[in-house]
Amino acid sequence: MLLCIISLFTSPAQTATHGFDKLSKGCKASLFPISSGGSKDEKVSCTVYDEKNGLIIVAGNSTSEDYVPAANDHGFAYAVDLEGNWKWGKFFYNVSFAVSTVSGC
Repeated sequence: MLLCIISLFTSPAQTATHGFDKLSKGCKASLFPISSGGSKDEKVSCTVYDEKNGLIIVAGNSTSEDYVPAANDHGFAYAVDLEGNWKWGKFFYNVSFAVSTVSGC
């Protein structure tokens, strides 16, 4: 699986697919065997590959009270390594210093 993910990030980027169309069916089927989110809506606004640390960083906003502390919009970010292992995650309170979304990486 690591080879599949590395080929995704090292192949020339395609505007719409970023190399996904060049992967074999086996690689596509086993790519990113993780999920993250709650019972309502999570909207990802940023996904970036951190070459220095070998991490895929994902960020956005959530309205799931079982993913962030309440049902109103809260920002979140998390990172996984190239083997799909969870490395870290953080939510951002939407209270006195309102962070309702993370819109860029």
